[in-house]
Amino acid sequence: MKLKTKEVLFVSDVNPEKGLVGGIPIYLKQLISHFNKKNIKISLIGKGKNKNQFQVDRFISVANKDENNKKLLFKLFLKVPFLKIKEGAVIHSQRPDFLLPFIIFKKSKTLVCTIHGNPGREITHKKGKIAGFIFNLLEYFVLKKT
Repeated sequence: MKLKTKEVLFVSDVNPEKGLVGGIPIYLKQLISHFNKKNIKISLIGKGKNKNQFQVDRFISVANKDENNKKLLFKLFLKVPFLKIKEGAVIHSQRPDFLLPFIIFKKSKTLVCTIHGNPGREITHKKGKIAGFIFNLLEYFVLKKT
């Protein structure tokens, strides 16, 4: 399949300052490498500073390296309305909640969400039934828009 897009914007909680530890940062690095070979412009929204861990055209840090994902999501809501994204760009995240600001503020953009495992079950286990229920509703809403 030939991609028609000229830009992919990845939204992730990865912190390049911590190195590539775990499956999600390694998966993200492989995706970036693949798109670089196809001469597609790559932007990455994350936290901390990109110390050349990810070969991207543009790194946008929206949170300090030690901030949790709730703060990162809050800061995404503050940043996304003012973010310049080219027409035809694809926005990709591995967390459905990180796409919510784009659904609200960048309605015409193409969204892709890659889910690893069952995050709703994990949130229920770690944060409780109410948090899990809210996340599952949010996930359902976001996935219907992708």
